[in-house]
Amino acid sequence: MRNGLQYDNLGAYIEKGSGAALIYGLDWSRWLLKAGGLSIAAHAWSAEAGITVDPVSVVDGNKSYVRVSGGTAGADYWLTCTITLSDTPAQTETRSFRVRVVDRRAL
Repeated sequence: MRNGLQYDNLGAYIEKGSGAALIYGLDWSRWLLKAGGLSIAAHAWSAEAGITVDPVSVVDGNKSYVRVSGGTAGADYWLTCTITLSDTPAQTETRSFRVRVVDRRAL
């Protein structure tokens, strides 16, 4: 999983090379603990048009991962993960983060 947030006047973002296919994730542990120790029953990732979210994503305990590829250098994209909890009736929660696509060239 990649991390390493950077910041600009719009807030935090993660850089990704335009030719890279990388795995990103969200750790829901603290939020789930505050929600009463529930677990993730299902999750779904989505993204703005122009960047590709792999249709197969993974939940590992309290963490949700997705593989992301493509995008146009110089553009920002929002990735969103929605989880469904294990309670009845099921609650849902959503988190988003910004990915900035950059052109990475060898020097």
